[in-house]
Amino acid sequence: MNDMLSNIIMGLTTAFLPMNLLAALGGTVLGICFGAMPGLSATMGIAVLIPVSYGMSPATGLILLAGVYVGATYGGSISAILVNTPGTPSAAATGWDGHDRGIKDQMRWCEPAGKGAVWRKPAEGRVREGTPYGAVDLAL
Repeated sequence: MNDMLSNIIMGLTTAFLPMNLLAALGGTVLGICFGAMPGLSATMGIAVLIPVSYGMSPATGLILLAGVYVGATYGGSISAILVNTPGTPSAAATGWDGHDRGIKDQMRWCEPAGKGAVWRKPAEGRVREGTPYGAVDLAL
């Protein structure tokens, strides 16, 4: 039991080092930029940044690449909603409905909620949480 607890504490100590937090933030921002550009996917963003991670410690490099992946997955929905061209393959379904509703101003982005989203329908003023995996309940 003590061995497991010491490993958990060691992992949390490593994760919350300032350099690792900076790598997570930078990787997420770069990932959002990669994901928002149509044609650049999360996998491609990771492939481009692998040489950058060679000069880092293993934990920092993996945190950077995880941030790129998560950011690119989110960033693909930006171009899918604004331009109706998904930035990543995982955002293809977002473009089907998100672009139309964005043009009609039926929904406004409020805040992220994990993998789902919080959407507000202006006419009714209701707030409804998105379901897991970013699917939006269209029967608001």
